[in-house]
Amino acid sequence: LRGNTYSVLLENFSKYYWENSDSAFWKDLLQQFDQEDDTLLLKKEILNGGAAGYEIVTQKRGSLNVKRARILLNAGKLYSIVTVQLASEINNANNNKYFDSFRFTNEQSSAVLFKSKAAALLDDIGSEDSGTSNKAVKYLSLAQFSKEDLPLIHAALLKNYSADDEKDNDVIKSQLGRVIKDLKDTSSLAFARDHFIGADDTTRNILLNVLTSFPSAENY
Repeated sequence: LRGNTYSVLLENFSKYYWENSDSAFWKDLLQQFDQEDDTLLLKKEILNGGAAGYEIVTQKRGSLNVKRARILLNAGKLYSIVTVQLASEINNANNNKYFDSFRFTNEQSSAVLFKSKAAALLDDIGSEDSGTSNKAVKYLSLAQFSKEDLPLIHAALLKNYSADDEKDNDVIKSQLGRVIKDLKDTSSLAFARDHFIGADDTTRNILLNVLTSFPSAENY
């Protein structure tokens, strides 16, 4: 006799989390299955009712067992339906029924995951509540900023932030400067030129880094 385990796992996202598109979301998520000790046996797009997702089948090297997982989005949350069984049993009728019959009683859009949270994130780094500001600062390096967010990021760089052990004004400005440089948009060049003279020393150094990231005779 053998007992098999079937799991449904729920994952919530940070309030600051967003991806710039549905395809970018799935690309980043599915990368975690490309692990050195696992062999990817199957990856396919699926629909459970109106909920879209992927089915992934992996096997650890040297193992007789196979992990079958169906990953679905609903209402901005991630659901993983999982079982680990012998390779010879993983696609039997009972398992297929378990995966194929799963439905959400209340299907909802996950469009909230693909809307920028830049405004909320940048506002929270300046919060007077240290718990809120520290969480926001730590998320800066994870945020999926795009060129459309640059006006907000530019404005945030010109602000001054209170300092404590976890949230230092210079560190915050350095991170914002890194984001601006990484986006490589010429609007940042104009922004740096326009605000360089009137900026404080810390901000001026950041703006200088932005300026030098656009190498040209005119810029020099």
